[in-house]
Amino acid sequence: MERSVELNLDDLRVEAADLAPPPTRSPRRLPFDALSPSEFEWVVALLLSQSRSPVLHLYGRSGQAQGGLDIYEETTQGQSIAYQAKRYRNLSVPQIEEAVQLYATQLESPSTSELPAADAFVLVTSAPIDSDARKVDAIVRLRQKYRGRFDFSVWGQETLSLKLRSMPLVVEAGFGAAWAAQFCGQGAARKSRNQSQKAQRFDRAVRDLVAVQFARDNEIRFRQVDLSGVTVDSMFIDVPVKASERSAAHLLVAELSPPKPRAPGGRPRSVGAAQLLLHPKWTGNAVVVGGPGQGKTTLLQYVTQFYRARLLQKPEYLASTADLIHVTVIKRTPIKIDLPEFAEWRRSNKQTHGQDGAKGRQRRRGTLEFYLCEIIAEQSQTDFTVEDLAHFLARTPLMLALDSLDEVANARMREIVSDEIREAAARFMAAGVDVQIIVASRPGLVGRPLWRDSEFQTLLLQQLTPPLRMKYLERWTSQTRLDAREVRELRETFTKSITVPHVAELAGNPMQLAILLHLMQRRTVLPQKRTALYERYIDIFFDREAKFAIVSENRETLVAFHKLLAWRIHTAVERGESTGAVKLRDLKQVLSEYLLPRGLDSAFVEELFASVTDRVLCLVQREMDSDEFAFEVQPLREFFAAQHIYDQAPSNTPNNTRGACIGALATRPYWQNVLRFLAGNLVSGEVPGIPYALRQILEDQKFGYHPLPRDIAKLLLDDLVFSGQIEIAVGDVVDLILRGQGVYFVSDGLLTSARDGLRFGDPRAAKLAATNLRARASAADNVAELVCIAAILNGMGAPGLTEVWRARRDVTDFSLWARGAIALDDAPSLLEAPDLENRLVDLDDGRLAAMLVETINLRCHRRDLEARVLHEVMTGEVDAFVSGAVADSHNLLSLASRDALGLRQPRASSDASCAIHSTYEAHQETRLLKVRRQLCDYALTLDSRTTNDSHLDLPEYAAVWGEDCWPLRSQILSVAIVRERPVSQNGRIRRGSSTTELSRWFAEARAYGGELQWWVLEAEHIANDDSLSAMTYVCSAFSFATNSVLRWNQRSLERSLAVLSDGQFATIANVIRRVSRESPLARDLNVTITVNAGSSPSRLAVLLWIAGNTRTRDHVGAHMTSNLVAFWPYDGAIRQALLEFLASTRDVLPVELFRDSRGSVPDGTLSTRNVAKLLMGEAEEILRRPDEWPADLTRLAAERIGTRLAGQAPVSEIAASNGWGI
Repeated sequence: MERSVELNLDDLRVEAADLAPPPTRSPRRLPFDALSPSEFEWVVALLLSQSRSPVLHLYGRSGQAQGGLDIYEETTQGQSIAYQAKRYRNLSVPQIEEAVQLYATQLESPSTSELPAADAFVLVTSAPIDSDARKVDAIVRLRQKYRGRFDFSVWGQETLSLKLRSMPLVVEAGFGAAWAAQFCGQGAARKSRNQSQKAQRFDRAVRDLVAVQFARDNEIRFRQVDLSGVTVDSMFIDVPVKASERSAAHLLVAELSPPKPRAPGGRPRSVGAAQLLLHPKWTGNAVVVGGPGQGKTTLLQYVTQFYRARLLQKPEYLASTADLIHVTVIKRTPIKIDLPEFAEWRRSNKQTHGQDGAKGRQRRRGTLEFYLCEIIAEQSQTDFTVEDLAHFLARTPLMLALDSLDEVANARMREIVSDEIREAAARFMAAGVDVQIIVASRPGLVGRPLWRDSEFQTLLLQQLTPPLRMKYLERWTSQTRLDAREVRELRETFTKSITVPHVAELAGNPMQLAILLHLMQRRTVLPQKRTALYERYIDIFFDREAKFAIVSENRETLVAFHKLLAWRIHTAVERGESTGAVKLRDLKQVLSEYLLPRGLDSAFVEELFASVTDRVLCLVQREMDSDEFAFEVQPLREFFAAQHIYDQAPSNTPNNTRGACIGALATRPYWQNVLRFLAGNLVSGEVPGIPYALRQILEDQKFGYHPLPRDIAKLLLDDLVFSGQIEIAVGDVVDLILRGQGVYFVSDGLLTSARDGLRFGDPRAAKLAATNLRARASAADNVAELVCIAAILNGMGAPGLTEVWRARRDVTDFSLWARGAIALDDAPSLLEAPDLENRLVDLDDGRLAAMLVETINLRCHRRDLEARVLHEVMTGEVDAFVSGAVADSHNLLSLASRDALGLRQPRASSDASCAIHSTYEAHQETRLLKVRRQLCDYALTLDSRTTNDSHLDLPEYAAVWGEDCWPLRSQILSVAIVRERPVSQNGRIRRGSSTTELSRWFAEARAYGGELQWWVLEAEHIANDDSLSAMTYVCSAFSFATNSVLRWNQRSLERSLAVLSDGQFATIANVIRRVSRESPLARDLNVTITVNAGSSPSRLAVLLWIAGNTRTRDHVGAHMTSNLVAFWPYDGAIRQALLEFLASTRDVLPVELFRDSRGSVPDGTLSTRNVAKLLMGEAEEILRRPDEWPADLTRLAAERIGTRLAGQAPVSEIAASNGWGI
């Protein structure tokens, strides 16, 4: 039999069937029986083509009448569906089974399959299905049979009729106009045809814009010397990216980058930003954050060009060319917007329409949707309204690529633009349209940055890896006119030079790598510093242009003019008066005004511009056929602006020295790259003034707590600005970064230059930083500081703090020292502490003593220490502050039993955690060691060990402990949950009860779960000092009591909870979490809280949150905040409950609730979504004492202080008032 071949929709086209008009008005079903097989297949193909799925393939037999039509579809959600369409007048159950069996067989033999493997298989037929119960039952059985392999369904004439009711044009094409009018409604076909024509008009308008942007974005922005007409496709390399923790992007990065086999430390492979954004599993919006020249704009160019090429059916931008795998099949329409242009449009639009009436109408005119409509209308030369855009988006997935947010220099306008992006994303989401927004920006601590918004995932561009640098070399050489020998020599030079540290540092950035390659090609000495790299490139550029006499004779003047023009444009952008470009006539005028005092007239200008096409020296035409020119990339403009400041600063007053200029620029993030170039120009004697200028900012009351000056110091170290300075000067800069709050800022990622760890290009700086940090650790007075320092050293690859901290063992408060040793995971240091048992006995905190004994498996030979530790265990206190405690206090029966009770090995196991407690001589064995050994032996007799094990021997278990205690009660509760016992009298839970009495009481509690009066009376028997009874009562209530009893017994529960210590409360929370998730009696707990006069239900609210359903959580959440601060020290179930509450709450919480929660709140938990806007005083307090606050809040505080930066005068005003000579 001839295999099926892929067909086009037109291959199936047939004339509409010549059918008689419907016999009745509004018929329920369409007459599929009257269609021929080819007519039926045409209707099915048209129906599925309306889905606008990104992939739809039709398969049939070539050259013969269709014996059935196969269709393969991939939806926008990534699901694949295989359809098989055949016209049957009647379809029997065996025929349905045969069709499904045949498809399943083909899946097992792909070489013989007519269709690609799919997630679902749909049999489409003209026969009736839904009205026949036997067929419906057969379909249900088949779905169950093939569940897990593929989903299965059948579309009969009933389903087809229902789907076609809203498709009058398809009905008209298949059944004729009369049937379309009666079945779909009079005029439905005409209306649908009008809508289709409108849709085609919308598609053409947007397609015109896409085509224009494809041509505009096809060439790389940085038009290097000797390279012209180079496309993004030919030069693109996928820059590695790091995603923010706890985000969907982070999980996708982890999936795409498994650790390399045998790689040191199991480091994952890098994942490129384009690979991530174009992956089928990518969803949502993103902010791409990268430094100058790091490839943000090129990335947006590539991603949008990838989609444009597919829409325009261009052969370029194949995934394989860029080494991408698993790219999306969705045909997303990309539109790229330069945000500085949008900001300028918004400003001018507001001025134009500011007096036209309603404020809401004026606001709507400034939205991204209106701007989109304007640029679409401009390029398509047709009207295009917001309503048209809504219709277009309802049918078509869109990508909005928003470039250069950081180039919106005015801080207030940048904030407005950011808010508009947020609001647009919310509007698109509310409308249910498929719109992805990708924003590109430089990093910076500014007010309300998008990369802190929960609706935007943050992608941080990383340094190029060595393989990517080699790949860029290959692509760069392929675009040059070098012959084979020159390419070989360049490759050899590159391979040799890239091992030199300062060259390797410069080559991590795509733009700087391009300049390096150009310098290598010309065999020039490679510079060591970033500023020198740009200087060398500009020299080479003007050397090339010197072939024109007018350039060679006036080179110095033209270079100086570039500096002046860069200064003017950069300051105009900051003032909101420019988007970074200058019109050709204005450019000529500025040049004329500059040259006239220097003896050159207008004739010189005309001669210079006589042959202008798309470039005037370092300025390039912004767009095709445009009269606007700009520096080809922003870093070049910033380089020339820095040169202008350096040349002009007269240094005749304290306010106009170059150091003073650096101080002024340091508090303005927009000028940060200019500052870096300026610092790179300073001579050796001027460089030591930089730390002085930055330290003055740290001492400033307005900006002193902002991390910006520390960040600049780190950037300048990376730029090797201090490479020629003595070690004391370098150490001064390192100290400026780390002093005071610096270690917290580095650890919390507030330094944009150290978000991936504190690493230095200068080896001396790295050595000095390690020395500084170890000295800081030797004087640390809190564990939070020690943890930060240890994390920083680990990121630097420097030796840890073990030896430093051990040296403090005898001179530091033992409690602090012990907690520090645990934080550093240094159990051997604890075990070696002299006189350790005496120190543990003297500790005020019994829980810490117990935790330390458990941590190091100490042999407790002192009876008083053993008694103290056993008391903590037996009263249920021990797990209150134990990090990582399992969610079942039964598994903390003793200080060693956590290991023992988790063992699943047979008795002959040599597991070390068992052996360590079972090999002591009998005469050495204290009671604590005996408990450990017996529990280990007991655990090893069980085939498996869970808290729900109904085969536990309670008498034997009780004999291990010897008396009433919480571990024993916990075990009896576990048995009561899984084993129902007959109810008998004389059960009780007061302290000292026997195992039999306790078992009887649990049986009663289970039997009387719905009897409110029983629970009230039992609570009255609990003494105020009987915490064991209170723990038992509360745990039993949450295990056995009904929803109604829990709701109306809240007073008794609150009274019992008030009896418990913090440790005991943590213990029962863990038990209740286990019961609510694992118990065979677990139920849908739906309880609301009734607040009684004078009560504080926060503890009860936490337990209800742990055990309750969504409705319960919605109600009790408000009560959890009343005592939130008290819960931060807890681990286990309480910590998890708090984090779940923070992730789901719709309330905005006061910041004071999070004091002393550092180390308790993971990164990414808090944001402006769930934390009230910080007052300026609160932000200062957080940055003053970051050891008390979680990292999320230190970042929010830095951003809040950063809003002060927006209120400063523009640099042009500072320069004028301070006499910079510019």
